[in-house]
Amino acid sequence: MIKARQRQNLVVEIEKHFPLDEHVREAFLAVDRETFVPSQFKHLAYQLEALPLAASQWISSPLTVAKMTQHLELEGVDSVLEVGCGSGYQAAILS
Repeated sequence: MIKARQRQNLVVEIEKHFPLDEHVREAFLAVDRETFVPSQFKHLAYQLEALPLAASQWISSPLTVAKMTQHLELEGVDSVLEVGCGSGYQAAILS
């Protein structure tokens, strides 16, 4: 239940800056961002911050991921090629 609440709070924070459509909101409620964050940053997983990964890579801010995802205007059968997926969080949101 704690993770579900954290995901709900994340959606609330994102929507303070950018209104989400139903499908993008559902994706954010379904994906645990902390799964994609290094252990030393898990306490920051549900903040609106980009976080370092390894080898000069970063996991994008959830707000950035939300905007990119929503601006794609995906339909149910669309396909996306994500190049350089880093942590895999954006790919999980897109799926």
